[in-house]
Amino acid sequence: MFFYAYILMLLLAVLLCINLFIDSSKCPIKIRRILRGLLLVLMARYAVLITMCLKKSIMYIYFMRPIVLLDILSIPLLILLMIFVFTRSTKFNFVYALVSSIAFLSLYIVLSFKALQVAIPFYSYSFGYLINFNNYSVIISAVRIIVLIFMLILCGLFFTKNNIRRTGFSFLMIAILVIIVENIAIIVMPKVIPEYLLGEIVLLLCLGYMEKLFKN
Repeated sequence: MFFYAYILMLLLAVLLCINLFIDSSKCPIKIRRILRGLLLVLMARYAVLITMCLKKSIMYIYFMRPIVLLDILSIPLLILLMIFVFTRSTKFNFVYALVSSIAFLSLYIVLSFKALQVAIPFYSYSFGYLINFNNYSVIISAVRIIVLIFMLILCGLFFTKNNIRRTGFSFLMIAILVIIVENIAIIVMPKVIPEYLLGEIVLLLCLGYMEKLFKN
């Protein structure tokens, strides 16, 4: 039962990414390029998770390990992109985008480098191949929680401003809260499925709402 729920969530996430990629043609060119790049990163992650779930051989699994952690890079940058759009800012600051990208890319590289030193692939009869990050699973979840709390505070600060998309911010804050709860669950109790994806799916739905703003 959990296997089919997991696969369905992965497939839904991939379909949402593909639809968002296509619909992003309505976005301004700078936003479209960043959005499509981040969506490709997320799709690569989901594709690897599906492959690991269905693969019967350990061949290439070691090379897939870094891709599993790509949400550390893509999710915060997608949130920052939505914050920019929902504030109704008329000027896209490429410098801020570049600094943010470098910061989260550095975080991803450092964290994945440390985690991959102890990461061990293993086979589960229920979910195929999985990656055991040992003690770093808690550290990874803790880093995610800290980053997401910062994003939530940032959303809260903008929420009090005038002339913003409050519906968009409300949607985004719900998505962030769901992802935070999922990561807390990883720390305090064993996982039921390999990856908790509900928060990411809600975030992708929020991205869909953001894209529709450019169609009106």
